[in-house]
Amino acid sequence: MRSRIPAAAVLSTLFLAACTTPRLVNLWSDPTSRAPIRKALVLAVNKDGASRRVFEDLLAAELRKRGVSATPSYDVLPDDRPGETALREKVRQGGYDAALVTRAAGHERRTSYSPGYSVAVPYVVPGPFWGTYAVWYDWAWQPGYAREYEVVDLETTLWRTEGEGRVVWAGTLRTLGDDSAAQRARAVARAVLPELEKAGLVAAAAPKRDG
Repeated sequence: MRSRIPAAAVLSTLFLAACTTPRLVNLWSDPTSRAPIRKALVLAVNKDGASRRVFEDLLAAELRKRGVSATPSYDVLPDDRPGETALREKVRQGGYDAALVTRAAGHERRTSYSPGYSVAVPYVVPGPFWGTYAVWYDWAWQPGYAREYEVVDLETTLWRTEGEGRVVWAGTLRTLGDDSAAQRARAVARAVLPELEKAGLVAAAAPKRDG
């Protein structure tokens, strides 16, 4: 006989998962800019150099799958927080027609609460004859608990670099604060790149070849 997971526990788990699943909370694109980008510099504004490199490598790799010649900015700008002047100069020297920039745009501490619930706990009682047993159930109370977590907003902007430069796409991804740099980069790629495809700014990823 199977015991069922209490509905309260299921709903609480689903509610927390919905609150912490990475998702775009803001989105904007310039309808007058539809030409796909060809060569992009990928920049993650992060004071931690190792996290910046992981983030930029992953996003650059995903852009290359879509036919974009993408370069992590740490290859040409080793400073952890390059200034705007240095960034503009490297963009000009490298002949990039776009820059994809991601930065932390805010964070917030939140609390989720899981209510208490009862669960059936089976135990076996020997029967009157050897080899016969009866299964009985008792009820155990699982107390509720509160969980604190942090959410972080990651703002990604795509710049056209001609002239003084202009933003042609912007979006904000809300994700967990304790995610690693690799997890955040993958979340940004999964959320942002399909939207750039819809806007005509990058091509669809090339299908994987068998073998």
